Amino acid sequence: MSSSKFLEKQALEKERSEVLQQLEDWLETPMLVLGFGWLALFIVEIILGLNPLLEALSITIWIIFILDFLLKLAIAPHKLSCIKNNWLTVISLGLPALRTFRIIRFVKILRTARSVRGLQLLRVMTRTNRGMRVWQPVLAVEGSVMLWR
Repeated sequence: MSSSKFLEKQALEKERSEVLQQLEDWLETPMLVLGFGWLALFIVEIILGLNPLLEALSITIWIIFILDFLLKLAIAPHKLSCIKNNWLTVISLGLPALRTFRIIRFVKILRTARSVRGLQLLRVMTRTNRGMRVWQPVLAVEGSVMLWR
């Protein structure tokens, strides 16, 4: 009985490997085209920045890459082996997600910079106020002198 389960498991793994190979053959060209499209969008983003439409297109392509990888991982007979063999793909699919965290950190830094700028303005105002208080007696005396003239 265990030998029949072993043979059944082997047949299933072989079938999964064949389906995976067929899927990779079928998706190779479309994913290659999407890869070049995403590369072009990445270059445009670095040089000029992306408008909201191109940003949405870039995110859509990234999601398609993730779905492609997850589908292949689901079909793969040996998932851990698949991840080990495609470790660079796993990292490259995760890196764009880190951009989101980078943007959040940038916003926090920007808020901090605004508060620091506000503190600097407060310092200038208090120094000016102190300076005005120092000159107040002098100006009062000169004003009284000017009134007497």
